[in-house]
Amino acid sequence: MKSANEDLEHRALAEEKMGGHQLLEMLKNALAEDQKLIDKDDIKLIDDAVKDLEMALQGDDRHQIHEKIERLNDVTQNFAQARMDHSIQKALGGKTLKDMEL
Repeated sequence: MKSANEDLEHRALAEEKMGGHQLLEMLKNALAEDQKLIDKDDIKLIDDAVKDLEMALQGDDRHQIHEKIERLNDVTQNFAQARMDHSIQKALGGKTLKDMEL
């Protein structure tokens, strides 16, 4: 039974690490495209959270990795909102909702 529990813990750790690496890759791509949409304070928060997650990913504490993923998700909320707003503005071509017929 101990082996089964160890296997489950190992799998959970692997999944958490994979999620962390995927988040970092997606964020790297998003920042390369749209970093201009956020201010220096948000960039600093994001950079710090990225470094914390990268450090956690080097270890084997899945709870710490999960915590760092959640932290990075929290500090990127403003960036995600700015990207969404920018995409909507771009799609509308500078028009407001009042300008468009519903």
